Amino acid sequence: MRTFVADALNDLVIGSNGNLNTYGDINAIAQTARQFMQARRGEMIHKADEGVPFDPVVWGGSPNVAQFEAVGRARLLQVPDVLEVLEFTATQQGDVLTYTAVIRTTAGETTING
Repeated sequence: MRTFVADALNDLVIGSNGNLNTYGDINAIAQTARQFMQARRGEMIHKADEGVPFDPVVWGGSPNVAQFEAVGRARLLQVPDVLEVLEFTATQQGDVLTYTAVIRTTAGETTING
């Protein structure tokens, strides 16, 4: 897998040579997995039924951490080249819900968070 490098704000990164930077192998898979976790259900025109249902699970009243973990595992398994979600931990501190996931990919294991 190859993909364009995106920074923390999901902006494309231009290298010192003036070209768009790209990732390959495990870095590409990890970045794609993080982006899959950021995609809201209903925001993708051609895949409106996919994405994380943030409204009912996270923002609708009190966040349901267990349901978010289940949705996160399922969503990560949709990423190309992800073979297994080895660990997924979601925690809520105040009004912030974060996650850490360890995934096994075709290129090895990696940890992502958001």
